[in-house]
Amino acid sequence: MGEVELSLEQKSRATQDAKAEVAQQLCDGSTLVTANKRLAREVLQQFNQHQLAQGKQAWDTADILPFEAWVFRLWQFIRDDSMDGGGSAESGTEIERRAGFNPSGATHTDHQADRIVLNALQSKAVWTKIISEDINTNQQNFQPLWNIAATVKTAMDAWRISRQWDIAIDDCGKSFLADHRSFARWANLFIHQCQKNNWMDAYQLIDVIIERVNVGKLIDFAPLIWMGFDSFNAQQKRLIAILRQNNIRLSIHQVADSGSRLHCQFRQYESESEQWLAAAHWIKDKIDHRPNQRLAVVAPNLNKSRGAIDYALSQILSPCHVIDSGSNRAKPFHISLGVKLNDSPVVDAALLLLSLTSTAGLTNSTISKVILTPFIGGADSECHARNKFEFWCRRYLPYELKFSGFLKILKQRKSTPPVPIFFEKIISSTALTSSIKKKHSFSYWSEFFLTWLENFGWPGERVLNSEQYQTVEAFKRELSTLGSLDLVANPVAVSTALSALTQRLNEKPFEPESPRVKVDVLGIMETAGIEFDAIWFGGLTERDWPPAVQESPFIPHSLQRQANYHRASVLLNADHARAQQNRLLNQCDEIVFSRYCFDQDVELLPSAFFDAPVETSLATAKPPQPTLIEYFQKHRPQLETFTGTQGLGKSDPSTRGGTSVIQDQAACPFRAYARHRLGACDADAREPGLSALDRGTLIHRILEGAWRALQSSEKLASMPDHALKQIIDDNIATCSKRFFHKSGSGKGFFQAQAQWLSQLLLQWFAVEKNREQEFRVVELEKQQQLTLGKLTLNFKIDRMDELADDTLMLIDYKTGMAGSIKGWFGERPKEPQLPLYALAQHFDTNDHKNNNQEHPLSTLAFGQIRAGQNAYVGISDDQPFQTAKHASNKVSKLSDARVDEELKNWPALIEYWNEQLVKLADQYYDGHAEVNPLDNTTCTYCDLQGLCRIFEAGKNDEHDVTSSDGPEE
Repeated sequence: MGEVELSLEQKSRATQDAKAEVAQQLCDGSTLVTANKRLAREVLQQFNQHQLAQGKQAWDTADILPFEAWVFRLWQFIRDDSMDGGGSAESGTEIERRAGFNPSGATHTDHQADRIVLNALQSKAVWTKIISEDINTNQQNFQPLWNIAATVKTAMDAWRISRQWDIAIDDCGKSFLADHRSFARWANLFIHQCQKNNWMDAYQLIDVIIERVNVGKLIDFAPLIWMGFDSFNAQQKRLIAILRQNNIRLSIHQVADSGSRLHCQFRQYESESEQWLAAAHWIKDKIDHRPNQRLAVVAPNLNKSRGAIDYALSQILSPCHVIDSGSNRAKPFHISLGVKLNDSPVVDAALLLLSLTSTAGLTNSTISKVILTPFIGGADSECHARNKFEFWCRRYLPYELKFSGFLKILKQRKSTPPVPIFFEKIISSTALTSSIKKKHSFSYWSEFFLTWLENFGWPGERVLNSEQYQTVEAFKRELSTLGSLDLVANPVAVSTALSALTQRLNEKPFEPESPRVKVDVLGIMETAGIEFDAIWFGGLTERDWPPAVQESPFIPHSLQRQANYHRASVLLNADHARAQQNRLLNQCDEIVFSRYCFDQDVELLPSAFFDAPVETSLATAKPPQPTLIEYFQKHRPQLETFTGTQGLGKSDPSTRGGTSVIQDQAACPFRAYARHRLGACDADAREPGLSALDRGTLIHRILEGAWRALQSSEKLASMPDHALKQIIDDNIATCSKRFFHKSGSGKGFFQAQAQWLSQLLLQWFAVEKNREQEFRVVELEKQQQLTLGKLTLNFKIDRMDELADDTLMLIDYKTGMAGSIKGWFGERPKEPQLPLYALAQHFDTNDHKNNNQEHPLSTLAFGQIRAGQNAYVGISDDQPFQTAKHASNKVSKLSDARVDEELKNWPALIEYWNEQLVKLADQYYDGHAEVNPLDNTTCTYCDLQGLCRIFEAGKNDEHDVTSSDGPEE
C-alpha cells in the first residue's frame, strides 16, 4: 500500500487558531487520538481552559484518548456489536490471515465476540513458555547459552516490528540464519496458540479492526483528529487509509510552522554535568524575568541523563531537595521519564516483605532491612527499639536462615531487645505460611501477597505524600494484574509468582501525576504536540543523536529495510531524527542546542545535526557555580562546639571487656572510652561462614576439650597419632555444634572446616610435643579478677601449665599473628594480655594451690595457632623451652632480653608491669578519652574512625610508628 497523503492536514496555521479549532471540533463531538498519554493530558487541560475562557461553568468532557486506548475502545465496540448479532459471516481475508486469525471452519460470528485480548503480562508468559519449550526441544546442546528472559524480550520486540511494519513471518522462516528461522517458528507457535485459545494481542487487534472496517461492518465513528504523530508505521497507515476509504472523517493535526529561526543558539560545554548545570541557570534566569513562561529541557537519551539533569536542576531551582532528599516539598520541575516501580522505596519495602515468603534462606542483611524499613506497622513508635534490635540481629543471627528459623529465634529470645509490635506482626504471619509450600493460581498469590503486606501494616503508619500514595495504588494495580496470568499459566509456587511480579515491576515505568509545573524534562518523542516558550535541547553528541540504528536481530535486515522500518536504516533513521528536531523549532519561540565535549577522558564528537552557523563562535562555556553552598550556609543550624579530651569518670570500679579495656586504652584512649563506656562498635552484617572471632573462639573450645582429656605432656607423648586425632575430631564435632546455626553455612561447610581444623591442630600438638620440660595442664579458661589501681578487671586465663620444676607457664592462644614480646613493654604496651595474666596470678591470694610462692611464674607465652606458622612466642627463665631451635621456638630467655638489667627477673617485671598498667587503668577510670593513637597502625583495623573523625581532623598524620622501650627478640 502506498504512502498516506497527509498534505491537507500539514498546512501551517496560526497557533491560537489551531487550538481554538481543535477545541471547537471536540465540542462538536470529535474524538482526539494522541500519540502518547502526556499529550492527551495536555490537550484535555487546554480544552478545559478554553471552556473557562469562554465563560462556561459546565461542559461535556472532551473525548481524548492515546492511540492504544482508542484502539482497545474500538475493540470493545466491536465485541458489543458482535454480541448483538451484528457480526459478519465472512472470513479468511488476507489481512486477517496475516494477523493470525481464521481458525479452520470458524467464522467471525463463531469466535469474534468472545476473543480475549492478552495484556502485556499474559503475552510475555505465552512467549516465555513457547521459547523455553522450543529451546529444550531444538537446542538441547546449546541450552545453557540461552538467556531466556533476554530472548523473550527481543522476540516480542521482533513480533511487534513484524506486525507494525507488515513483515511476513513466513519470509523470516526462509532465511539462512538459524535465529531468523527460530523466530519464525516461535511466531507461528504463538499464532497457533492464539487460534487454539481464541486469543490475540494488541498488535493483532489493529488488524482485526482494519478487517472489521474493510468488510463494511462499520462502527458509528465520530470525526477523528490524530495529533502528535511524527510518523506512522505501516499498520497505522493501513488503518488511516481504510478509514478514509469508508468516508470516515479523519484529520491529522500538526504543530504550525513558525516560519522563523530568530532565537536559536548553539552552546558547548566541557562535561555533561556542566551542560545541565548551565541549562539550570538558563531556566532560573528565564523564570526570574518572566515567571509565567513554560520551559522544557529535552534530552535525546533521557534514560541515561535523568540523574544528571535531576541533580543539576535541583541544585539551582530547588536546593532543599539536595540537602534533604526526603523533603515533601514539590520540585519546580517534572521529569517525564518515570522510574521503575520497584525503584520506589515504598514498593521496594513491599518486595522486601514479600521476600520473607521465600522458601530459600534469608540473608542477615535482608532481615535488617525488614526491621528498619519505615513502611511497616509500628516503624515510628518503635524506631529506637528497632534500631537496637536490628543491631542485635546483625551481631547474633546467622548469615542466612529461613523465615521459620527467624520465627523460632524470636520466640526463644522473647524479642530481645523488646519490639512488641514488630514481634506481633512477625508471629501473626505464621498463620499465613501454611500455604507457602503449595502451588496455587496467580490470582490466589495476588490476594495472598496483599494479605501478607496488610498483616505487616504496609505501607506503614506515616502519612504518605501524593507521589507515595500514587505509587502504592500503582503497585496494587500491578498486583491485581498478576492474577490475569491464570488465563495462560498453570498453578505455580510462591517463588515463581513473586519472580513474575518482580519482573513486571522492573519493566513497568511509573510516572506519578503532578500539578502542572513551569519546567518539563522530556524525551524528544514526548514533546510531540506540546508548545513551549523556550526549549533547551541538550546532549547532542554523535553518540546520542540521532539515536543509533537498532534493527531486530530476529528479522532479516533486508526485510526490515524493504518495510521502511526507520530504526533499521541509517538514512531513514537520520531523516526521522531530523524531522523531530525540526518539529522542536516549530514548538517554541526560543531554542538552545547544546552538546558536551568529554565523557570523563573520552572525547565526544558533536552530533551531525548540531549544525551551528559557520559564523557562530563556539567557545566552551563554563556555567556559574551552583548556589547550593550559599543556600546551605544561609540556612544552616547554629552548632555548639565543644572541645575536650576528658570524658566522664567512672563511679564503679568494675567494668566489662576484660583485658581489651587496657589494650584499647593503650592503643588509643578514645577507642577505649567509645567502645567500653559508650558501647560503640562495628555493626557490619555477618558474612557467610565463620568470622575470625568465631573461628578463634571455636579453636579455644576445641583445645580446652582436648586438654581436659590429655591432661599432661606425658600422656600426649605416649598417645598414638590416630588416638590423638580422634580426640581432636571428637572435640571439633562437639564444639562446632554451637556455631552451626550461627554460621548458616550448612553441613558441607563444617565438614570442610573440620578437615582443616583437624590438620591445623595436629600440627599444633606437634609443637607441644617438642617442648623441653614436661608439663601438666592445671587450669583451662580460668576465671580471674584483678584489681588494677581504681579499676577491677574480670577475664579468663586461657591455659596454665605446671612445669617439671614446679614453676608456672601462662598461655594466651592467638589465631592471628602474635607479634613480638616488645609489645608487652612501654608506657602504652600494644599487647598487655600476658602481663595482666602475670599480675593476676601474682596477686591471686585466693588460689592457695597455685600461689606464687609454691609455684613461681617462669614462662609467659602466646600460643600462635596459624596454618604453617604454629609457634610459641614469649619469654622464659634460663631453662631452654624446646629441645630444638626451629621456627616454632620463639620463646626468648629472660636473661637475653634487651632490657635494663634490673628488669631481668620476675619480681622486677611484675612491679614494672603493675606500675605501667595501673596508670592506664586509672586513666580509663577517670575518663581520659583523647584521640591519640599509639602509632599509624592503630587506626588500620579500627572500626571507630567514623566516630573519632581522625582523618578529617588530620591528626593521624602526626603519629609515626613509635618505638618501644621493651625488649627485642
